[in-house]
Amino acid sequence: MILDYNKFEKIKGKNSEENREEKLFYILEQVPHKITAHDISDYLYDHEYFGSYNRAFFDETNEDLHTALISKLYDTEKFQSSGSNRRKIFNYFADKVVDLKSLKDLLRYNGYNTESDFKDDPSRDDPSESISPRNDIFGHYFGGVDTKVSNLEMVKEISAIAVAGPTFENNPNLKPFEWPDEGVEKISRDGVPQKFDFPYILMSPRNICCDNKNDVFKFN
Repeated sequence: MILDYNKFEKIKGKNSEENREEKLFYILEQVPHKITAHDISDYLYDHEYFGSYNRAFFDETNEDLHTALISKLYDTEKFQSSGSNRRKIFNYFADKVVDLKSLKDLLRYNGYNTESDFKDDPSRDDPSESISPRNDIFGHYFGGVDTKVSNLEMVKEISAIAVAGPTFENNPNLKPFEWPDEGVEKISRDGVPQKFDFPYILMSPRNICCDNKNDVFKFN
């Protein structure tokens, strides 16, 4: 995904119908034998956001991947962008993103075992079906392992905010990931901490060289 922030700055805060910039937003998809890329600025203007669901977006890519056939074989639309569980969550929360914190919270979202007005939340019963999956809840050690977030002001400074470790801070039913003392097959974890309970860090060319307590970022 490529967003031209120079063009974005020209239209920020203006009526999107009257101030559309061409070539604002490109996405590129790749399969082993082909790369497909298009300007989808109009889609971004019309929908006001573009969510990444780990699913092919372009018809050409879906045809190459035989997405329709796979969906039919497994009797589910989860393999299609339009039917992705991530899409359901993004669509529900997108208009609630108003600042950097709410964007971060959406990217860290996992609704496992929660009660809310979002009745169709696919992650409520299955923590692997979320924006930031926690597959380890059921003993499968993969899922969302970090989060990076930025905005226009930070892009100008070539910076971003990042946190290491699976999500837990917005759901009382989720605890910081920690390797269990037993029950896990013996695997090498050299350099990997026992517990992933880290703060958000401001990443930039000025501070990426070394550890500094001033790098810790606090959301308002």
